[in-house]
Amino acid sequence: MSLALAANVADIAGQGPASVLFGVCDIISNSANAVRFNKEAATALATRIRDIVSALTEEHTVEDFKPSPEWTAGINNFKCALDTITQDLQGISKQTFLAQALHRERDAEAIRAMGQRVRDVTALFMTKARMEILDHVQVLNTALESATNAVTAPSVPAQRLEPPPAYYFGRGAETESAVTMLDSDLPAYLAILGGPGMGKTSLARAILHHPALTTRFGLNRYFVACDAADARMTLLSLLSSAFGIATSSGSAAKRALKSVLHGPSLLVLDNFESAWESQEQRRETEDLLEFLAGINGLSVMITLRGSERPHGVAWTIPHLPPLATLGSSFATQLFVTISDIDEAAPDFLKLLACTDNIPLAIVLLANLAQYERSHTLLARWEEQKTAMLQRNDGSDHLTSMDVSLSLSITSPRVTACPPAVQLLGLLSMLPQGACRSDVEAWFPTAEVSRSISVLLQTALAVWNNRDQLYVLAPIREFMLSKHHPQPTGLAALFGHYWALAHLINPEGQESSSPAAVACVLPQLENIYSVTFHGLEDSTYQKSAAAAAVNLAYLLVDTGFGSFDILNKALLVSRTCNLANITASLLLQWGILARQSAVPGDSKILLKEAQSLYHSTGNLGGIIDTTLRLSSSEPPEQAIKVSEAMYRLAKEAILEDEAATDLLAAIMPPLLHSGLNGLLADAFLTSADIALRQNNTQLAHHRVRSAMRYLEEVDTVKLHERAATMLEKCTAAPTV
Repeated sequence: MSLALAANVADIAGQGPASVLFGVCDIISNSANAVRFNKEAATALATRIRDIVSALTEEHTVEDFKPSPEWTAGINNFKCALDTITQDLQGISKQTFLAQALHRERDAEAIRAMGQRVRDVTALFMTKARMEILDHVQVLNTALESATNAVTAPSVPAQRLEPPPAYYFGRGAETESAVTMLDSDLPAYLAILGGPGMGKTSLARAILHHPALTTRFGLNRYFVACDAADARMTLLSLLSSAFGIATSSGSAAKRALKSVLHGPSLLVLDNFESAWESQEQRRETEDLLEFLAGINGLSVMITLRGSERPHGVAWTIPHLPPLATLGSSFATQLFVTISDIDEAAPDFLKLLACTDNIPLAIVLLANLAQYERSHTLLARWEEQKTAMLQRNDGSDHLTSMDVSLSLSITSPRVTACPPAVQLLGLLSMLPQGACRSDVEAWFPTAEVSRSISVLLQTALAVWNNRDQLYVLAPIREFMLSKHHPQPTGLAALFGHYWALAHLINPEGQESSSPAAVACVLPQLENIYSVTFHGLEDSTYQKSAAAAAVNLAYLLVDTGFGSFDILNKALLVSRTCNLANITASLLLQWGILARQSAVPGDSKILLKEAQSLYHSTGNLGGIIDTTLRLSSSEPPEQAIKVSEAMYRLAKEAILEDEAATDLLAAIMPPLLHSGLNGLLADAFLTSADIALRQNNTQLAHHRVRSAMRYLEEVDTVKLHERAATMLEKCTAAPTV
């Protein structure tokens, strides 16, 4: 404030020009600077006195201000008090170094007494002057009391810094980048962003305690947790409480904060989203953030869930990117350091996979691993999921994964967009994530863009390096246990991925095409996951079991996939009396068992499948299982069985041309039978049917296949038939 604005203060008090009060302030400041011991308390006293003079002067500049006799008397009393303080402080400052050292405690008490005198004098205004100025002066007195008691009293809550994190891995680059920006003569403004449990608070604490910043800011490093901020406790109220400022006046609180925080200082606002996320509070919070950024010498660092930076501040460039999960090596180091488990131990990688390298999840699970065996923890994980990830009473977001995730799921940004929660639940069924086009295929188009935006803003989902919208494992498990998707949204999701599964074993083909396999493999983990979930939902169990059959075919054809789903699907198909599906699952299991790829008695499995096919009249299944069982018979008997089954299939096909799948069923066993004549005849029959269906391309392919087997067959009739079919294929238009 300029002296011109304060020029009338002395006139109001009847003491001459306004410069008198400011002149006294200068003398007090000089004397305080000369104090060698208790210097911090003395300079704080001088600063607060000047602030009070400025506040009184500002009040006088109000347009409708008219000084009352009480006001004038108060100013006179204040001037007298300053004169006494000046004399006392000069007496201390003029002592020799040795005298100040000897009388350190006495002088400290004297400085506290001076502060009390200032408070007593300004207290007279409490009943005689205007209430607004009283608020201002009361705030300054509160700050003065804290400052003058600094030699013996504890610091304000904001100065009680938490120690640096005990376990800190994988954030070296972020730490150094932040320290470089903060260790500057110009203030810096940083936002540490990231999803739940990513270690934002730990990073902020590590930065606060970095030696370079300890040297630069000294005691002027402050940490304020914003968790308590809500509609009743604004950020300004929270900061006032943290700095010991007692006032109901917003302008007075800001003035006091400016006085406390000016100069080289660093303020950390942890969990800033609590004060900022609500639309009702956002504008006010951003205005206060802008005010803080305007305080001379103050650097501000916030931690905030999500990937969106608040307005109101010109955030320092380059921005810190949102925190990602830890790299595999750092995640391993963190887990091993806490748990003392050898990384080569059995189940170690399975345990670590449960966390998806989220720091908080690693810390909580590693803590459990200190006294529980790995296999026990894995069993608990299957039953309890993220609910087991807690320490002590698990009452806050730093000691409970569920609490941390709940804060994000129930945040104002998410609850304002209910479809985002449904989308997150559906994505939680997809361990590989989903590209944008796939999401649009199974999620309402009108809601896609907004829902994706909300999930990205809150870092509940991220785009991975394959451009897929991805949800981390602990979040997936939490959603599926606490916020399972609504049934109305499941049909489209299940239908999309099961349609991919049905590409594996299309009717009329003896094996999965390379194109189908290439289409399915990139989504295989998602298809398995969706199928497992479908098997647990009575509405979708039949479709899920059918998809499981196709996955079993893929496993037999290519070796890709997992045997686990067979047992689950069999249990469901038996319970639901799905005889054909049960038989198909048993058939694939029998084939795998014969290859020694999985445990089981191939013959028993195939016979049960054959029996079920007979019960439903499934001719293709009967032929397939019969041919496969014949392979264990003597060669002569096996050949007779093969010929009989082929005649049966051919008769059925000639009666019903739509039954081309019977040829597909019989061809795999025939391929290993050595009955090349039967194979050639089968391919030619299939080609003839394809021609009548105007599928020239398939017909031509079948004829070529037949001719390969005819090379070792001397039956003239078959050779002539093949030549005739080839001419028909060549003459027919390609369709």
